[in-house]
Amino acid sequence: MASSIYIYPDFDTYDKYYGREREDIIHECVLIDLYIDPKTQKIYVITNTNSEKERVNQRTITHIRNENFKQEYINEDCLLVTHKKLRYKKGYLEFFPRFLRKPLLKFKIDRCLGGDIGKTFIDLSNMKYDFVRDRINLIALPSQE
Repeated sequence: MASSIYIYPDFDTYDKYYGREREDIIHECVLIDLYIDPKTQKIYVITNTNSEKERVNQRTITHIRNENFKQEYINEDCLLVTHKKLRYKKGYLEFFPRFLRKPLLKFKIDRCLGGDIGKTFIDLSNMKYDFVRDRINLIALPSQE
């Protein structure tokens, strides 16, 4: 089963869907960093949940479970996603959006919960990862339009 990406319009909606599961680290783990590789079209998700070295599957969305091992998988072509470099627009997640040009990387969102969000940036301080459902949970910033 492939990893999925869910977007919530605000933290209250996220809390409504997750509720008591938020107390368990298996259901809510904080994402430390998010990297993209524009050449291979991959996303690298980094958490600090396992101190043991393990083999990482090289899928489109790759999960690295320890920040200390990221040097083995992330090369010089990879870019760290920072503030205002991740945008939601019409069912897609755009990495490094550019004015009047295509973004460096574009991914289809699996589900947008809580109604239509519109075009908005993503709050990188509230990125969560769910191990059980293999899901990246992102919360949108209030719309600037």
